[in-house]
Amino acid sequence: MTPLRSIEEQFEPDIALKLRLLQTRLEAVRTTGEASDYFIFEALSCLDRGLLLAALQLITAALELRAREILIQNTIADLPDRRGPAHHIEISVEEDRGYLFYGVLAALEARGVISVEDRCKLKRIYQDIRIPLHHGIVGRYSRSREGKGETWVLEALWGENQAHLTTSETAMESMIEKYGAEDLDHVISGLELLTPKFRKAQFYT
Repeated sequence: MTPLRSIEEQFEPDIALKLRLLQTRLEAVRTTGEASDYFIFEALSCLDRGLLLAALQLITAALELRAREILIQNTIADLPDRRGPAHHIEISVEEDRGYLFYGVLAALEARGVISVEDRCKLKRIYQDIRIPLHHGIVGRYSRSREGKGETWVLEALWGENQAHLTTSETAMESMIEKYGAEDLDHVISGLELLTPKFRKAQFYT
């Protein structure tokens, strides 16, 4: 099996530098000690080897998890008796279908934790990156970038030389190489937005 190559071995110098800077920013948001930090740790390992798709999958999952962690924290903080029903809060946030990611964002906005602008930014990241990559809707992933005039994506996906209407491995690799660093930048920005909202105090005592 061919050994994995470093970022510098895989990418042009300008892209390699950008990815190293993204690593530094990602390290800086790994500060809460919650489960989302482990997703970030794994993403850093993937990013270090140039596995951009794997890093994106993990970082977008960390973004969603961090928003839930903050909502759980704030909900518990509002309880008059944190030793009573507090342990039910996490389960309710996980299982209540009203607390899918958009519901989590709406609840955080209602509590004044994030602004409406923050909610819109996080929702856009989720729509454009998290959903299409996590659910394998690669056509949506490419179409969301059509406004940039990248007609080569459509040609790669559905050009006349294609005998099918699915995305080839080469086309997918090209998309991730072209947009991966930019998308990582967006998702890390979302984590940077949320992380300061995390309360360091212990609410369970």
